[in-house]
Amino acid sequence: MLDCAWKRTTGLDCPGCGMQRSFDQLIHGNLTESLYLFPALLPLIFLVLYAGLHLINPQKFPAKGIVVSVSIVGILMIGNWIFKMI
Repeated sequence: MLDCAWKRTTGLDCPGCGMQRSFDQLIHGNLTESLYLFPALLPLIFLVLYAGLHLINPQKFPAKGIVVSVSIVGILMIGNWIFKMI
């Protein structure tokens, strides 16, 4: 796993901390553990796939879907970060 420069420098989790471990758990089929570690991972994967499809066919996959997905991912990341900090 890659080392988090933010955590190494400040000692605090960054908003993306847990993403690599969450992805590893998802690959190994542990969905519950994956969501516990980083709840925004599945919406983030959806966002990346949707953005790729938008680049291929913007009429069928409008940019509004990207805006909604970014909003959901951002809210989940910040909410999870605040939850971990408390």
